[in-house]
Amino acid sequence: RTSASVPVEAIASERASEFYRARGMITAADAYLAQAFECYEAWGAARKTQALLDAFPVLRAHRRDEAPDVQSLLEVQRAISSTYRPSDLHERLMAVALEHAGAQRGCLLLACDNDLAVATAAGSRADDFGPAGASAEPSRVPLSLCRTALRLRKPIVLADARQATRYAVDPYLARGTTRSVLCLPIVRGGEAKALVYLENDLVPGAFSKTRLVVLETIARQAAITLEKAQLISRLEAENAERRLAEEKLADHKRLLEDILDATPALVFVKDREGRFVLVNRRFEQAFHLDRRSFRGRSDADLFPPEKVDEFHATDVVVLSGRTVELDQRVALDDGEHAFMTIKFPLFDAKGEPRAICGVATDVSARKRAEEALRRSLSLVEAALESTADGILVVDLKGRIVRYNRQFAELWGLPDHVLGTGEDASALAFVLAQVQDPDAFVARVRELYASPDAKSDDTLRLVDGRIIERHSQPQRIGERVVGRVWSFRDVTARVRGAQEHDRLLAQETRARAEAEEAVRIRDEFLSIASHELRTPLASLSLAIDGLQHIFAKKDVDEPSRRALGIAKRQVGRLTSLIGVLLDVSRIRAGKLVLNTAEVDLRSVVRDATALLSEEMARAGSDLVLHADEPVVGRWDGVRLEQVVHNLVGNAIKFGGGLPITVSVGKSGDRAELSVQDRGIGIPPEFRRRLFEPFARGVSARHYGGLGLGLYITKTIVEAHGGELRVESEEGVGTKIIAQLPLRGP
Repeated sequence: RTSASVPVEAIASERASEFYRARGMITAADAYLAQAFECYEAWGAARKTQALLDAFPVLRAHRRDEAPDVQSLLEVQRAISSTYRPSDLHERLMAVALEHAGAQRGCLLLACDNDLAVATAAGSRADDFGPAGASAEPSRVPLSLCRTALRLRKPIVLADARQATRYAVDPYLARGTTRSVLCLPIVRGGEAKALVYLENDLVPGAFSKTRLVVLETIARQAAITLEKAQLISRLEAENAERRLAEEKLADHKRLLEDILDATPALVFVKDREGRFVLVNRRFEQAFHLDRRSFRGRSDADLFPPEKVDEFHATDVVVLSGRTVELDQRVALDDGEHAFMTIKFPLFDAKGEPRAICGVATDVSARKRAEEALRRSLSLVEAALESTADGILVVDLKGRIVRYNRQFAELWGLPDHVLGTGEDASALAFVLAQVQDPDAFVARVRELYASPDAKSDDTLRLVDGRIIERHSQPQRIGERVVGRVWSFRDVTARVRGAQEHDRLLAQETRARAEAEEAVRIRDEFLSIASHELRTPLASLSLAIDGLQHIFAKKDVDEPSRRALGIAKRQVGRLTSLIGVLLDVSRIRAGKLVLNTAEVDLRSVVRDATALLSEEMARAGSDLVLHADEPVVGRWDGVRLEQVVHNLVGNAIKFGGGLPITVSVGKSGDRAELSVQDRGIGIPPEFRRRLFEPFARGVSARHYGGLGLGLYITKTIVEAHGGELRVESEEGVGTKIIAQLPLRGP
């Protein structure tokens, strides 16, 4: 048979099927295939029938009923029962149902709260049933039919939904696109928990009794497996909730441990037998033990017996249901520590004490601070009472906070006045003693109005005393909390200062008079020196003339000796006058240097040659060390004066022993040293050796004005050099002059 002149072979071919489907002729193609299949079955063309079944599985619905294969049913049951995850079970159930029912498509609906929800869908146009998890809609599923099947808990089969039936008014079936319909409830324990909905649009009566038996068998197995899956799902959910609860519990435990470990206090828990159950990190650190090592230990493992008895006594009180607070001292590795401990009971579900919790706060530092504070207060108290000043402390309202004994004695305040604590009573008593009470009160009020202000003034009392008053704010941090007044009796000091000023004025006048006398003396010496040089010059010329005459005539020896003495004395007098002139110039700041290129070695040789006669009379020998020229820019005349003074001193105090003069270089400086082996210089005189008119020996025995070294030092320093002395009594003296080679 053919339909619409289309050969059966063309309809059966896959290419023809694709041709119809590609042009939207799905319904016509399925109809032709169904007709072709019926023809082949009627003719008994088994080969072509099997080819169509292999090419188009949808045609299995048109096969004649066959007895169910037991082996296939067992495999189906195993396939369903081996799946326990709900989503996998739903998909497996629909795949098996479609395979054994000959349906084009179908869905699994779950009953929940008087509603039907789409669990899964399979087959062609499976998306038409709606997304998984969504409520079934009347436009997608015949809800009236499905709900009836669930209520009756029996399958409902419509051989041809296009025919007039009681369900023809259902919105979904009224469209007339569906032929065969099957609603198969899945019942377990007398309750319909789900429903398998299948449909076929091609042929009527697609769901035969034989297939229905197979599907009911599948449904019963699915009900059992579905219940197991639900149980497993609930168990997994419960396990997930339990794991979540355990994680939260673990988080809370860690949080509690973190809090306990972060606290600086020692926290511990002991059971009723006194064994440690829990300790925090601070407790571990205090006893240098891991917290796991504490479990099972007792106080006897950590403390001496007397402490164990003390702790046990408090534990007994705590286990009676009471909280105990106590101060304890415990010896640790770094010494004894003071703890403020709170012990309280932990109760079980019945309200009975089951454990002891203790929180011990180390207050050693606070105790030490309190002790230091007590010591500081004691020190302040002692300082307050030992000071010579009268101290008064008042608050911002003028009330007396503290005063010392000196304050009361200074103002003669009786105890009953100070005992009131009011500033007004003491103020009235004080005002009666000051000369200007109005100014006193005005200043006090001014300071009370300006808490940050400071004050220093002087009070004069009616009895003649003078009181120095100081005031400054008392602060705690940056906050002003009061005012401190200090009073000091400065009567003796003021009068002493007045006397000092009087004496100082007298001394100033006397010093001015002395300086004027010195000035007059220096001026007289300068004038006298200039005036004396003229007759001395004439006298010296006369003596030189006499020496010239005596050289030509035969003069007796006494006369020659007398003339020599006169010449030496004139020379000495000339030298003294020169020294006085130099001192005058130095005092007047008129010492002038005429510098030029000078060889210090030559200067030393010339100066010592002039002193040869004096050295001979003293019996001293001169030893000169000057191996090479030492040239610098100096005043040659003044350097000759330096050599003359130093060597002259050595001759005077050398005791007739050899004198050593050395000339050399020390770096960029020239060095001249004169050393004698005489009496030496006492230590107490060395520090003023170079002062004017300074003398370390008797002038009657050694003579001189005491100005030579003073002038020498002045000349050396004027050249930019320095002069120092090395001496030892009974051994000798060495004076060293250093001069810069480039001059001043």
